This record gives sequence, structure tokens and C-alpha cells, in this order.
Amino acid sequence: MTGRSAFSILLAAAPLLGILACGHKAPPSPPDPSHIPDITAWQPIGGLRPSFAGPHRGAWQRTWLNPEAAAALDANQFQPWPDGSQLVKEALDKEGKRLGWFWMSHEQGAWVWGQAGVDGRVTWRQAGSGNACAACHVKNAPQFEGAFAPVWAGKGRLHIGIGSSQ
Repeated sequence: MTGRSAFSILLAAAPLLGILACGHKAPPSPPDPSHIPDITAWQPIGGLRPSFAGPHRGAWQRTWLNPEAAAALDANQFQPWPDGSQLVKEALDKEGKRLGWFWMSHEQGAWVWGQAGVDGRVTWRQAGSGNACAACHVKNAPQFEGAFAPVWAGKGRLHIGIGSSQ
């Protein structure tokens, strides 16, 4: 086959390849495991509020959703959350000084949990349900696959007592 005929075949096949690829979204890439994502263009949810349970208790928090998570929440399609969804919680003291970051990243059908220092560098990351984050979140928000964000958006309630340490 000459170079010209190979080019002609490729040119003729291009529309078919475009039709086949139409509507198929590439799987989202997992986030950089060494830093929290850049949240500057993400959607804040629920405003500044006190944390009332678990290791966050006593801190103030702001939660941010990436575009995939925000779209799922807006469309009520978060049971389960789509892969690529990321939720980041900024933890602050009562004076507004950042204490650190916590996040959830939905990858390959499950949450990956993490914590980062004030500078955004990851200090802990673990996938699955075998950790304290998953135990608390899944226990207290099972109807939202462990994510509290729908509650902050007024779409439901948690199964937790205010002031609980669990």
C-alpha cells in the first residue's frame, strides 16, 4: 500500500472514528497524590461551618466540589458518585487560620481518602473502607455514599448526633 492510499483510507475513516468516539468521555485521571488539587475554580458548598464530629471536631470548615462532583450534586446523581468526583474540606481555627485539608476522591468506584498539611502537601492517603474516615462517613451518611456534601446543599440529613466524637 502506498503512502497516498493509506492517507486516503485514513481520511475516509475519520468521520466514522469521530462518530464512534462521540459521547465517550475519557476516564478522569486520578489526582496528583502528592498535593491537594487546585480548588480555585471549584464550587464551595455550605459556607463556613463548625465541624461537629470525629477528628475535625472543634475546627471550622469549608467544603469545595470539583466540576464532576458539583454536576452530580446539581443533577441528584450522587448515589453512587461518579468517578472523578472530588470533595475537599479546608479546616480552619476560630480565627480563620488554616489548619490543613481533608479530601475524598472517587476513583475506580470507591473513595480515596486523604489529609494534607497547611501547605497542601499530602500527609496521608488511603483507598477503600478500612480507615477511620470511611468508618465515620459511611456510617453517618450511607445514603450519600459517605459524602456529607448533599447535606450542606440541603438534600438530606446525616445519621449522627451533634457533638458526637465517633
